[in-house]
Amino acid sequence: MVDKYNELASAIFDAWVRLLVDKGLSEEEAEKLSEEAVDCILDTFSGENIYIPRNISARAAARNRKIYDEFTGYNHDELARKYQITRQRLYGIIRQVRGQILAEKQADLFGTPEQ
Repeated sequence: MVDKYNELASAIFDAWVRLLVDKGLSEEEAEKLSEEAVDCILDTFSGENIYIPRNISARAAARNRKIYDEFTGYNHDELARKYQITRQRLYGIIRQVRGQILAEKQADLFGTPEQ
């Protein structure tokens, strides 16, 4: 870790290093790129109050789509165990995602209202 960073910047640096090493870069390359990234973030946002949302809804939507893609019609219990949800919740997710897919595919008969 680079000693010139505060606690938050050090945590960001460490997260970047882990990510880049997991992607196949050497530790040295990962540290160099991570240092550049953190320096860029600090240069851009120093002195700002930044709120970083948990991104829960996007993660849930991605998980729900993955569940829908894995659903065969016969693997209810397997998916419920895998994703630690009830069978009823699984049915709700399948229904919700199926509805979203149909809505995306269907043409709007009445068009978009004029604003």
